[in-house]
Amino acid sequence: MSLLSGTGSVPSGVASSSPREGSFARAQGHHSQPMIVLSALTGTMHGMTSHVFVDESKERGYLVTAAALLSGDLTSARRAIRGLVLPGQRRLHFTHENDGRRKRILDTIAGLGPTVTIYDASAHHRRRQREACLDALVEDLASAGTRMLVLESDESIVELDRKTLYRSVRRHGCHDTLEYRHLRAFEEPLLAVPDALAWCWQRGGHWKTRVREMAEEIRTV
Repeated sequence: MSLLSGTGSVPSGVASSSPREGSFARAQGHHSQPMIVLSALTGTMHGMTSHVFVDESKERGYLVTAAALLSGDLTSARRAIRGLVLPGQRRLHFTHENDGRRKRILDTIAGLGPTVTIYDASAHHRRRQREACLDALVEDLASAGTRMLVLESDESIVELDRKTLYRSVRRHGCHDTLEYRHLRAFEEPLLAVPDALAWCWQRGGHWKTRVREMAEEIRTV
């Protein structure tokens, strides 16, 4: 599988099954405890790399939640999330779960030890909110040397994402190595992680408290 050229035009079309859509810098970092700033991953640990999974929330403002997991932990993490899917379910969707199930899902996510970042672009004009969050995210990932970004596929915003990411990876100097993919939630179980955390943060109360246990702060962009 080859990387896209760092100097070509904006790639056209999106195939969620495509192995690569863009390029990202290889991660050299690791932090054993969840921290809100992905640049905390810039330390090294036996060449381990990280994958970052992203989802958005548009209720009560605009947030993009990013959860990073070490590549060596992905297989076991996916197994843990798939183990929570009930018969007849295609995927986990936190909004549709009852409170008992939500608690169990959060307990499982906490056990995975993700590095969590929440980007808040609520102050921006609606049309600029996602772009502002993604550009800030790419800036952090470029500094961290993260290898892969996975975003939940939404046909209404995929083209905008592609244009935004195309510009951002060049602006932040990681266009030759940073990779990104758009996948649907049933294709990538770990997209359930930012989905759950974003819901909890927006919901407030004890749900938001659970997320605070995994994240130190939120980045306003």
